[in-house]
Amino acid sequence: MLIIDESLFELEDAADDLVAAFWELPEAKIYQNALQAFENDGQLQEDVSLFVALRERFEEQKDYIKFRPEVRELKKQVLAQKRKVDTNEKMQNLRQAQTTLQSLLSDLAQDLSNVVSEDIFVDRALPFSPHKRPHKPGENIIERG
Repeated sequence: MLIIDESLFELEDAADDLVAAFWELPEAKIYQNALQAFENDGQLQEDVSLFVALRERFEEQKDYIKFRPEVRELKKQVLAQKRKVDTNEKMQNLRQAQTTLQSLLSDLAQDLSNVVSEDIFVDRALPFSPHKRPHKPGENIIERG
């Protein structure tokens, strides 16, 4: 049962302060600028929209790729449009800023979890970060407790 008292409000205020401080980091500012540049580029937005539309059309028809040559052509269009979007400098800047921000968030989550227990595993959700195998029965922190 949740007990609402002054400490809950203090915890909520601390969380709000943490979020505000996080958004003031230089890396967060870089992300915000990259996101704004991405959103303000009309041509890039059209390219992304076209890619999404092509991909959806391909996903609907991909089961027939062996029998219909136009589906193979559609796949080529999807890949060409993806390449066009992926090689856009603003898209690359946004993705790099997102990865940096995700790394900072993962570090923050790890630091917060370490306050509770060193045994808590935080999945960093980054491609090159270390991963732990899932817990075996009886090995997780709750069952050990």
